[in-house]
Amino acid sequence: MYSYKGASKIDEDDEERVRRWAANGSLEQSEVLASYEGRQHLSLLREDICSLLPWHWVTSNIIQWMCSTFNDSESLRYKEDFYCIPPGILETVLQKRNLASFREDPTVSYVGLGPHFGDDSMFFDKIAASMQKWWFALVCIDHHWWLYAFEIAQKRLWVLDSMNTGVPNNERVKLHAYAGRLIEDMAKVSMPAYEHTENGLPRFYASVP
Repeated sequence: MYSYKGASKIDEDDEERVRRWAANGSLEQSEVLASYEGRQHLSLLREDICSLLPWHWVTSNIIQWMCSTFNDSESLRYKEDFYCIPPGILETVLQKRNLASFREDPTVSYVGLGPHFGDDSMFFDKIAASMQKWWFALVCIDHHWWLYAFEIAQKRLWVLDSMNTGVPNNERVKLHAYAGRLIEDMAKVSMPAYEHTENGLPRFYASVP
């Protein structure tokens, strides 16, 4: 998990030993094994690494690490095509109490983003986000992950959910509508000229196994 300048390259046996040590469930689970360069708030504990083992729930720290990796990548595909929204942003707002008070008729009413959202690029880089074609927003609720893919120019929201079979129930429809409102609020912060859709983002459900 650590690298040093001038250190010799480790072989496959060494890599396997490091993997076994990092994912050893009998060792201290709260031990910090990796820190993300330039993002002091982001680190991986042993429990995060262990969550990558088969039949485990992947932690938000792993997802946030991957989002940062994609956003910081030098690959033109990542820089020009999509921006990953860290999972904690939507999850913090999409609470059951907020969902219960969410209304679209007769007038839209909901708990939104904080007044200073977008001021801190550590969590949401509004400049970088404004230059992408797609935004990907991962959400985990009740131990289940799914992805919102926001197609900015077309103002469409794609829902990629492996547990979606047929027509979603009323609570899930309400949740997706709420998420769409928040994502459009993010778009307005990132792109001041962005015009909100009149009746909320139209949603499309991708078929994902």
